[in-house]
Amino acid sequence: MEEIMQDILTPDHLRYVLRNMDDAVCAIRMNGEVFYANAAAKKLFGIDLKKQQKLWDSIPLIEENDELIQMFINAIMKKEKSFRSVVDYVTQDGQRYQLNVTLTCNNKTGMFLLIVNDQTQMYRLHSVFQRYTSPEIADYVLQTPEG
Repeated sequence: MEEIMQDILTPDHLRYVLRNMDDAVCAIRMNGEVFYANAAAKKLFGIDLKKQQKLWDSIPLIEENDELIQMFINAIMKKEKSFRSVVDYVTQDGQRYQLNVTLTCNNKTGMFLLIVNDQTQMYRLHSVFQRYTSPEIADYVLQTPEG
């Protein structure tokens, strides 16, 4: 299977996928410096690759973002293999998000891959459904195709 994927996914295909996906994707050096960010990541975090900035420096320093900043610092300093969490995030202009964050380390290269999926809409829908139904029904409606 891996050989088939290598034949199908050329470097050009991978670049196209990364550039055009809705999830924010960053590649991060061991010291926290972002050296790749797709358009979604640049928009979400305000990353400017021309500046040599650490990921946590691109996140607004406000109380609502403490958990996200600390998660990045802990994962990078501890060099954990994989780290996943759902956290709140507030942008400089006050937009609020609920993010599903996955940070994975490649021990051979010492690089980190960050993938962030915006779950804000799903959380809002879940909250609305829970007002009128039980949590179990809300979960069923939002997590199953039949729902």
